[in-house]
Amino acid sequence: MSDLSSEFSESFKSPLFTVMVGPEKKSYGLHKDILSRKSPYFKTLLSFPGVESTTDSVHLDSAVDTVQAFDMLVQFLYRDTYKPTPHLSDSWKAQIHAEVYVLAERLLMPDLKDLALESMARTLQNLYGSQNIDVYDPVQKTWGLETVSVVDLEGVACLVATVYTNLEAEPKEEEKEDSDSSKKPEKTKKSATTKTKDKMKRIIARYCASVLDVIRDTSPDMVSELVDEHPEFAVDLIMELSPRTTEVRATETAYL
Repeated sequence: MSDLSSEFSESFKSPLFTVMVGPEKKSYGLHKDILSRKSPYFKTLLSFPGVESTTDSVHLDSAVDTVQAFDMLVQFLYRDTYKPTPHLSDSWKAQIHAEVYVLAERLLMPDLKDLALESMARTLQNLYGSQNIDVYDPVQKTWGLETVSVVDLEGVACLVATVYTNLEAEPKEEEKEDSDSSKKPEKTKKSATTKTKDKMKRIIARYCASVLDVIRDTSPDMVSELVDEHPEFAVDLIMELSPRTTEVRATETAYL
């Protein structure tokens, strides 16, 4: 048995730590050594004296602490991967990947973030579909089949809200006042028109840009509502729609 396998096996002998998630307080009994090895958040929590280390339990109840995301996290803790239930729709799977990503950021788990990002990119490629519908031609007075593009509008809105509400916003441009008022203010932070550095935000914005015409045709008010509620998303969407970005995107892999 390799040293790595032996170390992992020994982890199962460590005491259990109870993690309660969400308002329903779903309980998970997880091995302390595995929690500490995979998550700096839990390593710190278990290393210092406090209520959590004394009671061997913690309640995660922030907006990003969802049961469906934590279910995936538990899979990752013990298997180094995770997979949502196969029968779920691609739209629902995308929502799970988004929730896993923001949860992984909160719990300081970069490997899980990368996995959620890759999973999201694959899922988004399947999220834009089409279907045949019956359409009546008033001129010919006949019925016929027409292929139309289909986008889960509610799913798109949920993705944008999950990612742009729960991930820390990129810093906007700020001006530093100079003692000499005759000098121009110095820019100290990135411009508000610069593309976000967060990869999950980028692929969500990129996906929305790719289906923007369909969204507008189906729900004209949806785009304005999203950009009003999430200004950072508005900037990212504009950047994805710019001619230069479109040219660069053509040379990149799908959504990554």
